[in-house]
Amino acid sequence: MTNDCGKCKSIYQKLEQHEQTITQLLAIIAVTNKKLIELNFRQNSYELMHFPNQRSTSTNFALEVTSQTSNTPKHDE
Repeated sequence: MTNDCGKCKSIYQKLEQHEQTITQLLAIIAVTNKKLIELNFRQNSYELMHFPNQRSTSTNFALEVTSQTSNTPKHDE
């Protein structure tokens, strides 16, 4: 940072705070997404075990989401 004016420092601090907030929100979204995928998988397994001849729209959705996420590359946190 080459300019030492107070306004620039304030803007820089706000920018850093926003970056931290965005990082935290992305982490929350990632954890929530993982939990939803696991819940969908459990729901799908339950429905297949107890209702093998029937598939609800949630089961079809869970199968679709699970197959899509298994093909995406994993990112280390």
